[in-house]
Amino acid sequence: MSTVAVVLAAGLGKRMKSRLPKVLQPVLGDPSLLWVLRALPVGTAMALVVVHHGQEQVLAALDAWGKAGLLPCAVEAIPQGEPLGTGHACRSARPASTA
Repeated sequence: MSTVAVVLAAGLGKRMKSRLPKVLQPVLGDPSLLWVLRALPVGTAMALVVVHHGQEQVLAALDAWGKAGLLPCAVEAIPQGEPLGTGHACRSARPASTA
């Protein structure tokens, strides 16, 4: 059985007062989402990244990181659709994790 990580990256980030999506905010020079992906355990087969707010920017960043060889495993973006909370975001990734 292979390990699949689910990364919730759909948050609005209202308190950040920035047009940049919360998961793309820099931490020590790199976007926080990239830090999370690089911290996945060795041997993780795939990361399912649930996106909503700033989806286009997040998708573009994931594509660029993939082309640059910065991602430790395969990454698939999962659109959350209408944001109905954290549990809903987790459920959004379920069909892809069973494929």
